[in-house]
Amino acid sequence: MTLKETSSAGDYELPPAGTHAARCHLVADLGTVETTYDGKTTASRKLLIGWTLAELRSDGSSHTIFRRYTASLGPKAALRAMLESWRAKAFGPEELRAFDVARLAGVPALIGVIHVTKGDRTFANIASVGALPKGLQAPRAQVPEIVFDLDSPDAWQDIELLPAGVRRQVELSPEWQAVLAKRGAPAAPAAQAGAPASSGFDDMDDDIPF
Repeated sequence: MTLKETSSAGDYELPPAGTHAARCHLVADLGTVETTYDGKTTASRKLLIGWTLAELRSDGSSHTIFRRYTASLGPKAALRAMLESWRAKAFGPEELRAFDVARLAGVPALIGVIHVTKGDRTFANIASVGALPKGLQAPRAQVPEIVFDLDSPDAWQDIELLPAGVRRQVELSPEWQAVLAKRGAPAAPAAQAGAPASSGFDDMDDDIPF
């Protein structure tokens, strides 16, 4: 998926609040998603990014955390602000014309996590994403690194790699219905969306990881 510039719940074990070394393990194109805020419904292409944290759960597995972004590199886009913070450098004009988000998979980061309580539920949210300081080691993901792009000719196969909740979101999108139609497959029945709650640097001259 190439972008260009445009003018806790239940028994889930929350990642601890604080700052964590992390590595990106998931970059998933969710397709067009409808969202409602203040009574207004809008539709936009969304991107889900997931990170594996160095902090471990009580069972020894790595904590993971996710955030969904509008797939835009516009001047006010949250995704652009996050990426520029992560790489510690603003995008140049050439990069904004075509930036392949698949490059994010495996890249280390420093993730700031905060806990937010709504009613009787507490969630772990990403407050910040920054460059990992030199000398601090990012974890190697205990799960496979996944890049899913609805524009890829292999999307109909690659969807099998996605976690079940992410896959359900993708299957609701018109882009996925177009993938099925192109292959002559019947449209998938409407599914219940289920989003997840909610790598050191390479030796590079400018220390920009992507």
